[in-house]
Amino acid sequence: MNSSSAVTGADASIFQEAFSSVIKDPQERRSFPIATHDDLCTTIADIQNDQGKTKTAQNLTRISRFLEAMEDFERIAKVYLNVHEAVAFIWGPAKFLLQATRNHVDLFNALLESYDEIGEYLPLLKNYQRLLQNDTQLRATIKSVYEDILKFHYLATKRFAQGKRKKLIQAIWKTSRTDFNPILESLKRHKFLLDTQEFRLKLEGTARENTRREEQERLREVHAWIGYDYVAEDDQEHFENIRSYVVQDSGRWALERPQYKQWASSGRQMSPLLWLNGIPGAGKTIVASCIVKDLQTFAATFVVFFYFKEGDKDRNSLSASLRGVLRQMLDHNPALLPHYYDKASRYGAPTINREKTLKELAKDALNSLDKVFVVIDGIDERAEEEQKKIVDFFVTATAPQPEPSDIRCLLVSQDEKVPSSKLSMRPTLTITEQDNREDIRQYSENLAGQIKEKFELDTDFEQKIISQVLHYTKGMFLYAKLVLENLLDQLNCEMLEEELLEINFPQGIHQAYNRIVERVQKSKSQHRETAFRILGFLACAKRPMMWHELQGILAFDEKERIVKYQSRKLRVKNVKELCGSLVRDRTGRGGEQLELVHSTARAYLTAENLILPDMQEIELARLCVSLANAPGFQTDDSDDTILKYLQEGQYVFADYAVAYWAPHTMSSPWSSKDGSLKDALDALQDCLEELLDLHVQTDNE
Repeated sequence: MNSSSAVTGADASIFQEAFSSVIKDPQERRSFPIATHDDLCTTIADIQNDQGKTKTAQNLTRISRFLEAMEDFERIAKVYLNVHEAVAFIWGPAKFLLQATRNHVDLFNALLESYDEIGEYLPLLKNYQRLLQNDTQLRATIKSVYEDILKFHYLATKRFAQGKRKKLIQAIWKTSRTDFNPILESLKRHKFLLDTQEFRLKLEGTARENTRREEQERLREVHAWIGYDYVAEDDQEHFENIRSYVVQDSGRWALERPQYKQWASSGRQMSPLLWLNGIPGAGKTIVASCIVKDLQTFAATFVVFFYFKEGDKDRNSLSASLRGVLRQMLDHNPALLPHYYDKASRYGAPTINREKTLKELAKDALNSLDKVFVVIDGIDERAEEEQKKIVDFFVTATAPQPEPSDIRCLLVSQDEKVPSSKLSMRPTLTITEQDNREDIRQYSENLAGQIKEKFELDTDFEQKIISQVLHYTKGMFLYAKLVLENLLDQLNCEMLEEELLEINFPQGIHQAYNRIVERVQKSKSQHRETAFRILGFLACAKRPMMWHELQGILAFDEKERIVKYQSRKLRVKNVKELCGSLVRDRTGRGGEQLELVHSTARAYLTAENLILPDMQEIELARLCVSLANAPGFQTDDSDDTILKYLQEGQYVFADYAVAYWAPHTMSSPWSSKDGSLKDALDALQDCLEELLDLHVQTDNE
């Protein structure tokens, strides 16, 4: 089979150049034999069969190294260089030469010896395929190798074409060895070049990079399988920042307590579980973060931690905490990745959906390390049944283990709010009024100093503020924070003095919230209405809300189905201008995050009927669903339309709406017999039906 077709592909030019440099005569190029690998293999099989019949077999296996290398060459050329016909110009003359010499034993034997030598010096390109796309030196070497092989076949076919009689061909072939030797030497040099340290280092580096990428991809897949979104390290950093702002090294008193020292000591423990408890607002979470920070300084020790958060779906259950433990354990012990990846591949679901599986994996992970500390904060923020499951799991997980495993756990909660039957006999560290009094005093001095500077007060007035706060704090850090920040937010000295009057000065956490709310209620009606809408949204949000998301919800015109972001955006410095110290903000992933200052704030607002959680759930569900029904969320929207809405702010709270419309819908009180909720539930039902019509196809559609 002859062909004049050009070699095609993105890198065809290097092979075309080699072809033209070896075979300069256009007429010879047009008549040069080509074939496929299968054609050549068929010819070899025929020859082998014939030689077998006549008992003249010539050990055709000598051509095998050549065939393997060229087959590899062809595959690499096609897959990595997008070149499809280059090796056809090798298979063709090889087939011709074998057929021409098959009946001449000496010539056939000499040809096989030549192929055996060539095969010895041909590199296997599969060892270098990772470098092909970017390494110009390697590509140039491949071109030279191809040119050498092509030159051998061109010279060999030309020599056979010069003689018709056997003796003449034999004479020509012997003299041709002087032409073939430089080709073999050239192939030797190229193989040596590919075997040099430089190429080996490149290959090793590429292999390491590919391994790293494969591991990162597997880690992403395992994280998705674990189903984990909450990043506990962000909370840890946030609480460390609070400790630095409030009082340098706040909470370190706990590190000197004998209960903690014994629990954290290097020796193995008879009771590896420690219970840290205290009254609401005592600063338990801050102390827990201080302990985490301390444990992280221990040599040959791993620390995993989790901060529960009421109302946050990623932080509200045993399953959520186990997902957090698993992700952190993967970071501490990369050897777990192959095991988890294998389990994820065979699990049958994209995300773990069985608590039993999470428990088994978490126990395996914890036992995979010689020593690990687990800190679980806020277990009292869960329903009693969930609290019991959390306590049961970690009590069991920290039961004495065979050597060398050593698992220790710190559980943090309010003392009266958890099932204590399994904790009452455990070592306990209770935060008392005296424990954190010094921290509260230093914090009060810090804030009082800011108040003094703002209102230009004298030292006696400053000391009066500190004295009054310390008198009523009763070990509640939260109380001091609320009172002092409220004083700092006053507009003038007269208002400050009024707040300090005995009749007005709060004598407990409830009264502290009262004073902040009274100030909010005294604001303009429009400001007051907005403030309580914000408080309601934050009280029922399924996670901390971004400031821009909250702005988007407030700017959403349900009637027109448009987020009027620019015209309705709140022009305030921050949300505290409206809500005071009832709200705290923090910088997290994605921007400024907002949440109520403490779980007691939600309880207070609900008890005082300042927010109605049932109504708030319905409203948030309706707003989220209405946005999904709005322009910009339809399947037939063009790219230009989507870009327009993006620029106008239509999607500013889309992330939250898409993720949480269903949780808010399920949290809505559908079975309630409260007539005041009927209209709101009907409106939500209408929105849901529209959502189904717009976005869910029936079986007939």
